[in-house]
Amino acid sequence: MGGLRGGSNLASWVVAGTLAYYLWIKPDQDLKREQQAKAAIASSDDPFRYVETRKPVPDPQVRSPFLPLLLAFCFYLLLFFFFFNFQFQF
Repeated sequence: MGGLRGGSNLASWVVAGTLAYYLWIKPDQDLKREQQAKAAIASSDDPFRYVETRKPVPDPQVRSPFLPLLLAFCFYLLLFFFFFNFQFQF
């Protein structure tokens, strides 16, 4: 594996993983814990209140930001093979 040669590369992967944990994973876990704690406090206040149990339906118009990039890549790939197919005939 070419990306893990040497101690400095391994150290950089450890630093990158640690940063990713503290920037993305840990805040998400803390937020979930906080929401669960708030929900537990709120549910103990009024046992007969309405609690939403279904997930909201996502908006069908919201798409991934990578979909246009993927479509453009596929389009250019098809154009490449269409215009240069004379080189790839077996």
